[in-house]
Amino acid sequence: MMLLDRQAISQGGTLERISRPRLDGWLAGPTAASIAVLIGPPGAGKSELIRPLQADPSAMYFRVGNAKATFARFVHGLACACAPAAPGAEASFPRAWERALQSPSPPIVLAHWLCEHLQGIDRHIVIDDLHAAAADLSILASRASRKY
Repeated sequence: MMLLDRQAISQGGTLERISRPRLDGWLAGPTAASIAVLIGPPGAGKSELIRPLQADPSAMYFRVGNAKATFARFVHGLACACAPAAPGAEASFPRAWERALQSPSPPIVLAHWLCEHLQGIDRHIVIDDLHAAAADLSILASRASRKY
């Protein structure tokens, strides 16, 4: 894995590359972690580190971004990212979303729904820019307005 040295670039230096084989092995290959979370300040190279996984056929890559900052858009975007391996997830999202909103616990209903579609699929799920995702407060409002 080669990353750009942002410090050298910002100081007007030459374009340097930093090799990070330990992190590369941690994210891919036979010794890859089952669940990996990369945490670091902006510009630390997290997205650059996982960029090769975009083209990896054994990975489902999903970049959150601001356009998917609500809960519904996040889950729908994740279902779309999983479509090559689980095409039914994208197609059945509208019905799953409706069922989830009728539930006292929408996130759990959607998690079970997505797990059903991904059952038996052996691929990495890579989510980039997760910090851009935000809770959809309308879910709380709809639950609070219901009479039990």
